[in-house]
Amino acid sequence: AFDGSLDGQMIYNTVCSACHSTGAVGAPIPGSEAMAQRAEKGMDVLMQSAVNGLNAMPARGGRSDLSDEQVQAVVEFMIQ
Repeated sequence: AFDGSLDGQMIYNTVCSACHSTGAVGAPIPGSEAMAQRAEKGMDVLMQSAVNGLNAMPARGGRSDLSDEQVQAVVEFMIQ
């Protein structure tokens, strides 16, 4: 996906922002208290949720072609 790019912001803007920028179906918005609370759980928990899906979010945000490294780049971007 995305020629293997690890640009977390670009992938977020293309794949994740549809829900995470609006809070659709409970998706935590980067910079929000909800995102900060999730970040406190640690990268392993965040990655498990992002890779496997959580609640209404499908695995890998619905992009099965994203590598673990790309998913991690997005998660790191979202919690910075």
